[in-house]
Amino acid sequence: MIQSQTTARHAALRAFRRGVLGLLRLATGAALSFTLAACGGGSTGPQGATGTLSSPAVATYQISGTLTGLSAEESLVLQDNGGDNLTLTGNGAFTFTKQIAAGGTYNVTVLTQPLHQKCTVTNSSRTVGSGNVTTITVTCAAGSQFAYVANTGDNTISAYSINTSTGVLTAVTGSPFTTGNGPISVTTNPAGTFVYVANQNDNTVSAYSINASTGALTPVAGSPFATGSYPYSVTVNPAGTFAYVANFNSNTFSAYSINASTGALTPVGSPVATGANPDSVTVNPAGTFAYVASQYDGTVSAYSINAVTGALTPVTGSPFAAGTYATSVTVNPAGTFAYVANEGDSNVSAYSLSATGAVTAVTGSPFQAGTYPDSIAVAQP
Repeated sequence: MIQSQTTARHAALRAFRRGVLGLLRLATGAALSFTLAACGGGSTGPQGATGTLSSPAVATYQISGTLTGLSAEESLVLQDNGGDNLTLTGNGAFTFTKQIAAGGTYNVTVLTQPLHQKCTVTNSSRTVGSGNVTTITVTCAAGSQFAYVANTGDNTISAYSINTSTGVLTAVTGSPFTTGNGPISVTTNPAGTFVYVANQNDNTVSAYSINASTGALTPVAGSPFATGSYPYSVTVNPAGTFAYVANFNSNTFSAYSINASTGALTPVGSPVATGANPDSVTVNPAGTFAYVASQYDGTVSAYSINAVTGALTPVTGSPFAAGTYATSVTVNPAGTFAYVANEGDSNVSAYSLSATGAVTAVTGSPFQAGTYPDSIAVAQP
């Protein structure tokens, strides 16, 4: 009897111990699960516990290269993958802002060429490997150059390619090209993409696009464009956004906005008054003022230019006295002085230019020239 009671007590004690151990195992497992969850580790396991596994970071690399041959005061804009734009104003190393992931691709192009050069890209497109890209090369050189001549007698414009080493002219295929009646003045926009010709006998301006490779001319849609009576001189502002025409017989000055894509002209308001028989027109380098030499009253008219619209407003005191038969006007590259050739007096009038565009004769003006001076230009080597 005693032995059986003892056996029963031992069995109960073993059962109790097994229960306690089981509870300890459960508690330890729960604590471990809680610890893993609190640390952010783990993933969905067999019991449904949830955690997050971080993906390894994807390496990205710089897209770089070297620019050579860009002339002083020129600039260009590169573009990578159609959206990452980079403006360069000097030679040397360059790096795009956006980096590209390993395995991705880059594609570098010239978005905007310099005004007087052509730049090409080598090693422009590749797949990015395991390091920064440094092998892109951009090389700039003198672009094609062309000359254009208005032929009043046969109503054409001749086009020539210029040998940049020797200066020799070679007629462009298809030259000469047809103009309006009596072409008397020709100019190009600063980018070298459009040509404008004043046709004195039919009161129009002809506009052409220039083939950048050959120099050949193609009439712009809507050309020729109406002007005042007897358009005698045409010019384009330094930004290439506006064109101006002196109308000899109507004593007016016409302004046009230029469509940057097509070259088409749209009149800006109504023509403004000039002196008698305006013969020549120029715009200062800043594009803020225009000047017109009028032949038969010997004056030079000055106008301020609205930078947004291109509209003209006469400067206070305009027109200003010049010499007899003022036939040509120009402004120096700094925009500080203006000069007028006076055909009837065989001399040149010189003026200082104020901040308002007004002109004041310099000491000693006018200066003696040869007989019947008809045109004047200023050089700054």
